[in-house]
Amino acid sequence: MRGGSRLSSLLKPLERLSPVGKILMLRRVLENTTDGQKMWSEFRNSLGPDPALGARCHRINIPFGPGTHLGALDDVARMGAMKAEALAVLAGSSRHVAREAQEEVVGLVEGVARQLVASLFYFQTTGVEEIPGGGSLCRGLLRCRLSRGSREGARAMLRAAPVFRVCEDGGAVEEQTTTLPALEWDEVGLSAPAVFRVWRRPAEVSIGVSFDGMKCWDDISGFPRAVGDVGDGVATLLEPAEMP
Repeated sequence: MRGGSRLSSLLKPLERLSPVGKILMLRRVLENTTDGQKMWSEFRNSLGPDPALGARCHRINIPFGPGTHLGALDDVARMGAMKAEALAVLAGSSRHVAREAQEEVVGLVEGVARQLVASLFYFQTTGVEEIPGGGSLCRGLLRCRLSRGSREGARAMLRAAPVFRVCEDGGAVEEQTTTLPALEWDEVGLSAPAVFRVWRRPAEVSIGVSFDGMKCWDDISGFPRAVGDVGDGVATLLEPAEMP
């Protein structure tokens, strides 16, 4: 009874609406819950002005050009044709959508795929030490987080010779970029020792990976990160950078 009383109190404001008002309100609710683009825009705006986070959030809208008929949400008979057209756009073979639009969608999908692959790698820091001549030396292991059941896929990915680079945000100073030398991967442990120099402390660094001959770079998991100050001669670990 208590639950029914609560529901009645929630519905009481609706009693003042006319039948037309109730229909319009229900229509507005339906539109708000089925308008994916609107919900995406609200979510994206909620992230605020954060370029690093925004670059990791994606919505891909498949364009449907002239000559294609979009079915309603409950038009089951149209779903097969719509799926076929969407796959054609992703394959760049649609006859209804301009080639430039198809290439843009394919580029977005490839970008998401690169980010997902890059997120399989992370850097495990073993220490940071000051070195003569200025700067600090960061030592650690680059690791691939794939499970044992995916070892063969991981080995194939490593044989594709991924290239890693470290970028240090210099603030007012010019950004420092260092490409890590050829890494010796342990294909059993899926790890490789890596050492890189950081010129400023504290400094924000990022590690990116490229699989296409250093044309496109994507940050690996856990970056950007900040290198803190050394206290009492004790090496500090890399800590996650604070989000602005």
